[in-house]
Amino acid sequence: MDLTTVRASVSTRKRCAVASWAIVLGGADCVWEDVSRWEYGTYGASWPGLIIAANDIGCHFPDVDHWASFHVDKFPRWMQIREAKGFARPRATWGWRMGHLTDYVVYPWSGGSSGMLATQVALALGCSKVILCGMPMTSTAHFPESQEFDTNQTVWSESDGHWRAWLRVHEQGWFENRVRSMSGRTRQLLGESTRQWLLT
Repeated sequence: MDLTTVRASVSTRKRCAVASWAIVLGGADCVWEDVSRWEYGTYGASWPGLIIAANDIGCHFPDVDHWASFHVDKFPRWMQIREAKGFARPRATWGWRMGHLTDYVVYPWSGGSSGMLATQVALALGCSKVILCGMPMTSTAHFPESQEFDTNQTVWSESDGHWRAWLRVHEQGWFENRVRSMSGRTRQLLGESTRQWLLT
């Protein structure tokens, strides 16, 4: 499946029907593929749960319920990009501190990049099953539409530093089998997202 087909196939959800489930979107180059593999492969249908975006993937993904970022000062510009695409505003924005257009603060924030922050939002909202898409926590490139990084940058150089926070949080038992992943080191650490896991 090429990237254009993947983008067109994801997130045809009309409304959130299962508020205890969440997909958390990261900014890795595999995010579109991860969502498509989950919805139309593993799960087998359009996603009925919450969608929580981390950073600027929230500008480009049609259905977003909650939007989280460490970089709260970027929300105004990101919101303009989202609205220019004709996408509805999310229900709420989240940060590690208050900023313009930030509705809620996650405290304490454990580090681990904006992806961890978005994952904490899902848990704070009471989600019992959380699927990470586009969050391998490896030194891969960002998704193609991202305007946050030099187009020549092919790796995420800060991944190892943030990964240490994921290992620490995992050891502390925060995830408790509530969080799984579709790719990378997070999938190895937390386990792969499966339909059986979701429905049990």
